[in-house]
Amino acid sequence: MFQFPTARRVVRRYCEGPPHSSTAPLTDRSNRRGQTEPLAALVAVATVCLALGVYAGALSGMGQTSSDRSVAEPTLEAVHATIAADGVYDPNRPGDSLGKIPTDRLPSDRTVTVTVTTLEEGHPETRRWARYVDGRYERGSATGDRPPSSTPTPGGSADDTATRPIAILEPSGKVSSATLYVEVRS
Repeated sequence: MFQFPTARRVVRRYCEGPPHSSTAPLTDRSNRRGQTEPLAALVAVATVCLALGVYAGALSGMGQTSSDRSVAEPTLEAVHATIAADGVYDPNRPGDSLGKIPTDRLPSDRTVTVTVTTLEEGHPETRRWARYVDGRYERGSATGDRPPSSTPTPGGSADDTATRPIAILEPSGKVSSATLYVEVRS
């Protein structure tokens, strides 16, 4: 038979602490579970989605093959560092450095044409050029000789091209500006 608790029993249980699990009445434990606020849950889901999007974006650029890369830009930088180590290219010194570019700085299995042009009375004039086939120097020119391809034009028929300005020392000792042009063909 069930007995209703008396006031004395209620006060005693309250003062003595929580009841022992064997004597405690069964209660619904679902009310004591932790819950997350809806706004915090939405922020957490959005953060995870954003992190996955950034990760996927970073991975998308890693699948490119070497044929998609520009070969002319690093070749141009290597050629510039070789022929104008002090910042000025001197085509008049003996043993022109344009024909002495180390083969480890050039792409293998490719033909590289290096051309230095200046503007003479508004028209481009080839000052020096050199061609490397499979990393080996083939032939350099003197002033006035034509390079094997037509006058360099960015965006021409070459596989890959790159240009940059370069300072050039004139025979009179004056420093003028020129254009260093690198053309890479397969």
